[in-house]
Amino acid sequence: MRSTSLLFLFLLSCSISAQQVNDTLYSIYYTSAYKVWEDSKKLVEDEKVLEICNHQSRFYATWQDRREEMIDSIVASGDDHSAIWQVAYPVPYSHYSVYKNYPFTGQLTYHDKHPQQFIYNEPLEEPVWVILPYDTIIADYPCQRAITHFRGRQWSVWYTREIPLSEGPWKLWGLPGLILQATDSKGDYSFTFTHLKAEADKSFKKPNQAKFKRVTRQVFNSHKIREGADPVKYSKELGKYYGPGYGLDGKPIVYKPRKPALLDY
Repeated sequence: MRSTSLLFLFLLSCSISAQQVNDTLYSIYYTSAYKVWEDSKKLVEDEKVLEICNHQSRFYATWQDRREEMIDSIVASGDDHSAIWQVAYPVPYSHYSVYKNYPFTGQLTYHDKHPQQFIYNEPLEEPVWVILPYDTIIADYPCQRAITHFRGRQWSVWYTREIPLSEGPWKLWGLPGLILQATDSKGDYSFTFTHLKAEADKSFKKPNQAKFKRVTRQVFNSHKIREGADPVKYSKELGKYYGPGYGLDGKPIVYKPRKPALLDY
């Protein structure tokens, strides 16, 4: 891994020092552990990817993305739709994507497919960081610690100056190097770097904004809260209630009110 990383750093430093347009797509892979609900006893996990190209970035769930690609391929080919149920990628519990500096510099685009297909744009806000005198090693990279209070959460991160990309997972960015690990103080979120790849002449997938209902972040949060409080009532409001679901015991599932953990204030 280290030799690949050194090659990556060499190519990256060359492109920056030459001040050329950078058409290389850098893919930064993280494992993500998070709560779905505030009262969840366990964290769920999936794989996230931060793609960076031409000063723009996309952060998304790998499993969700790959499942969608395979399902779209099945539908387009006209195959029996029962094959959809055989898609090998696990089903993630988060369905969001975060775009920085897209579609314009200084703008953030967020879209999610749950509870509905929503999208919103907002100014790209830079967290106010406090850099602390602590260091560690992550995946052979020397890292320094920083903290910030951002969007209703206290974040602690480790970043490395050896990868000179002022980027990070989710909506985190603005440090003099790539964020390799991030955790919030409540233990609801964590992102941990695993590896990176560099591919020339590629770009990340842009969202088809026409497919999503445009809202504000506040309206999006309100939908998440309403669905958690009463999923049956919420599905009825959407005209998507098809009767009660049933558990393994054959009895109708009774949904208790729950508050989503993944709210962005």
